Amino acid sequence: MALIKCPECGAEVSERAFTCLKCGYPINPQLFQIIRVAPPSPPPLPPETPKPPVGLKTKVCAEIISWAIILSLGIIIWRVAFPSENSLTPAKSAAISSTKVTSTAPAAVKVDARELFNDYSVNATAADSKYKGQILKVSGRVLEISKDPLLNNAVVRLEASSLETPSVRCSFSSAAIPELSELKRGDWVFLEGKGTTMILGSPTLADCSLTAP
Repeated sequence: MALIKCPECGAEVSERAFTCLKCGYPINPQLFQIIRVAPPSPPPLPPETPKPPVGLKTKVCAEIISWAIILSLGIIIWRVAFPSENSLTPAKSAAISSTKVTSTAPAAVKVDARELFNDYSVNATAADSKYKGQILKVSGRVLEISKDPLLNNAVVRLEASSLETPSVRCSFSSAAIPELSELKRGDWVFLEGKGTTMILGSPTLADCSLTAP
């Protein structure tokens, strides 16, 4: 390997040297190679694990659970809005029972047969407003006990005045005939029935039954 002199400082260097060891002057520029080091590439990402497809059974189970939750909420709301009598306190149950009894069984209007006849004689329209459709508890003396052949029911007429003709007509079902057979003219009785109106000069009650004073 031959030695040459550096053109810059005159020092002896190898003819194959890249630069002068003394001054750094480039001796063989053509030997320089620019080596670019590429930055390291990032590690490859792990392959994405495919998600398992949602099966039919899973969908059905999800729908069943959803409907079960909705049904449970509906039952809870219903029980809160409309509590049963078994879930109520004794005080509330008693109040509801008394309300039912009051609404289904209104108190009967107590009236004497003569008073009832007199009210209809004075003003039949006003008497209808007072007695028609009401449950009446009428007391009076038996004037007549008969049977209506057309309707096959029993009829009891109560004395309405000192005269023979005026009376209050009380209609009983045929099932009450055995009980009425024990009555006789002149007996004082108490009976309940539904007030209707005045028919052929007599205030009339329907669906009557004998009752205690």
